[in-house]
Amino acid sequence: MYSFSDGDIICSCKGTTKKQFLTLVDEQHLTTLDSVREKTGINKNCGLCITIVEALLLEAASLNGS
Repeated sequence: MYSFSDGDIICSCKGTTKKQFLTLVDEQHLTTLDSVREKTGINKNCGLCITIVEALLLEAASLNGS
């Protein structure tokens, strides 16, 4: 899978970068795709970023020791 840099857009509908996404996940304690959709609107429109969002949620969980 492609490795995203912090400044790469991961959700073009919302214009969210990888760094912004991981910050939101950390600050809002988001752990599921549904919580991401509900709290941020990311992956709620076209759905093309679902694979990226799921992978980044796993990355965030491993960084946080979950």
